[in-house]
Amino acid sequence: MTTRCTGDNAESARISEYLLTCSHVIQERIGIFGLSFGGYHAPRIAANEPRYTL
Repeated sequence: MTTRCTGDNAESARISEYLLTCSHVIQERIGIFGLSFGGYHAPRIAANEPRYTL
């Protein structure tokens, strides 16, 4: 499953909350990555979201 995030930390937190409610999602395996400008935002979102590990 993929979802689109614009790089906003609040938006990323809402997406994480949603994914945690999905029964088909393995909570320990939620990841984040970015292409192009998303590659700039992904590590910053991960650094500010304690549910992601680096």
